[in-house]
Amino acid sequence: AFIGSDLVGYILFNSSNRRIYQIAVAQQHRRKGIATQLLSELKVFVSSAKVQITNVDEKAKNLQLFLQRQGLVNTINQIEMVKMIF
Repeated sequence: AFIGSDLVGYILFNSSNRRIYQIAVAQQHRRKGIATQLLSELKVFVSSAKVQITNVDEKAKNLQLFLQRQGLVNTINQIEMVKMIF
């Protein structure tokens, strides 16, 4: 998404598996409908009504709320396990 010549948001989407890998809007341009518009543009590229996004950080509460307002549903929670080997 551009405002003038400035890139203010983008979405990285794979149409073959209908997955959103990344969605981002510059902090100073958030809450202006840019991410909503990016998601609505996916309809041009998607033959199925279902899209998914994975690995949403549990600390990203604003993103989680935004995605829920857009109709996405949390279907699974993941955990990350780490072990120091050195």
